[in-house]
Amino acid sequence: MRSERLPRAAAITSALALAATVAAAPATETRSQTAGSRIWRLALTRGADTPMEATMALQVWGTRHTTSTLARVRYGSRGRYRMDYEAPRAARGRIVCFDGRTRWQYEPRARTATRADSPPPDPAVAAAHALILRNYRIALVAERATAAGRPCYLLEVRPRRPGKVSQRRWVDRATYRTLRVETRAASGALVSLLSYQQVRFPRSTPDDWFTLPPGDRSHVVAAPAPARPKRADEPGAVAARLGLRAEGPLGFRATRALGSRIGGKPATQVVYSDGLASLSVFVREAHGPRTDPPRGWRRLRLGHLTAFLARRDRAQAIAWFRGRRGYTAVSAIGAAALEAFVAGQAG
Repeated sequence: MRSERLPRAAAITSALALAATVAAAPATETRSQTAGSRIWRLALTRGADTPMEATMALQVWGTRHTTSTLARVRYGSRGRYRMDYEAPRAARGRIVCFDGRTRWQYEPRARTATRADSPPPDPAVAAAHALILRNYRIALVAERATAAGRPCYLLEVRPRRPGKVSQRRWVDRATYRTLRVETRAASGALVSLLSYQQVRFPRSTPDDWFTLPPGDRSHVVAAPAPARPKRADEPGAVAARLGLRAEGPLGFRATRALGSRIGGKPATQVVYSDGLASLSVFVREAHGPRTDPPRGWRRLRLGHLTAFLARRDRAQAIAWFRGRRGYTAVSAIGAAALEAFVAGQAG
C-alpha cells in the first residue's frame, strides 16, 4: 500500500462579613457579565466599523522563540484595512491591504504584488456573539482602565471549560475599538500581546488607503484560486460530507469552509471556532493510511485511532486517516486540547 505523505509541520474578617460577601457575589458577577457581554457585542459591531489609524505592535511568545511585529495600520468600515510592516526585518516594507473585495500583498524584496479575491468578513455578529458566550464568561472588571492613553473598559474573558486560553481586552470607551489584547495559555503564561499606540480616529477613509500605490504593482501575480465550496453550502454541511462533525468537542463549531492546497494538491480547509480560539482541519484525498511517522512527527494513540503529532513552537498538528481521506488538524490551542478535539472527531 502506498505510504501517504503528511504535510510539513513547519496555548488555574468575620464570619458575618464573609457570608455577606458570598451572598452578594452571584448578583455582582451577573451584573459584571451582563455589562461585559454588552461591551463585547458593541466592540464586534460599532467598534469594528470605526475607522482607525495606529501603530500596531504584536508579540508572540513561543516555547523557544519570541516574534515581534510592528506595523502602521489603517482600518476602515466593512472590514477594509491596510498594514505597512516595519518589523521584523524580513518583513520591513511589506504592505498588506484589503479593499472589501481584493486582498493585495506587496513584497519589496521580490518587488511582487500578489492579488487575491477574498470574501468580506462574516457579518453574522449575533452567531459569533452567541458562540463565545456559550464557551466563555466575559466580565467587565474595570470601567476606567487606560490603553494607548485613552479611557477604556477592561474585559476579562475566561473559558467555561478548563484547558483553554483566556484574555484581557481593553476597549475604547468612546468608539468601542479594541486597543489592547493579552492572551494567556491555560497555564497562565502570557502567549501574545497585541497593542495599538499613536491612535487616531479619522472622520473619513479615502478609498486609496486600502489599495496599493501604482508603483508597487510592477510585477503582479494572481494568487491561485482553488475551488471553494458553494456559497449555499453551510460549513457544517461541508464538514459532514468530509466525515467531520460540525459540532466538535470543547465547544468548537465549524464556521468556515475554504478551498486550499497541500503539497500542490487540492484540499478543503474547515475552520472551527469556539468564539475566541480557532483551529483548522485540512482534508485531502489519500492513497491509504500511513503506519510509520515521517521525520519530525511522532506516533500518537487516541483511543482506537492511530495518529501522528508534530509540534512547532506553540503550534501543533495532528494527522490521521480514514478511508481514502487524510486529515490534518492544526492549531495553537495546546496539545491536550487539540488531542481531545481529534479524538472526538475520530471517535
